[in-house]
Amino acid sequence: MEDELQILVIDDDQVDRMSIHRSIRKAEIPASIDDAESIEHAWKCVFEKEYDCIFLDYRLPGGNGLELLREFRAKGLLMPVIVVTSQGDEGVAVEVMKLGGTDYLSKHSLKQEGVSQVLRNAIRAHKAERERLQTAEALKVSQARLAEAQRIA
Repeated sequence: MEDELQILVIDDDQVDRMSIHRSIRKAEIPASIDDAESIEHAWKCVFEKEYDCIFLDYRLPGGNGLELLREFRAKGLLMPVIVVTSQGDEGVAVEVMKLGGTDYLSKHSLKQEGVSQVLRNAIRAHKAERERLQTAEALKVSQARLAEAQRIA
């Protein structure tokens, strides 16, 4: 992760946003971090810029983070999303994963080690998935070329 990561923190609580900022800085992860305090502001951010990772609060004014995560995935936005919540509920964690979230982090774990480890894992997993998709696409192209060559021969 040598390049500066583009990170979006979607949370209506300034203290929680600052905790995530501080944890990323203390972990010495090179990152440019943007904030969104609402669902509307989050949409504006994701349409203006491509993010490497999003920290998404579970409870937001005008909706919840899971609804926003569902909408991101429905629109084909595949960046890693880490859902942050004050709820320590395993049911929420399961729902996050079902909706395509990358990880789940309790607000009580917003310490340097917790945030940096979850962020590093999310970026690593996203990179591996992106490489897998590129390999699958290259395989499709090769198979199509082979089929065409066999048809011509």
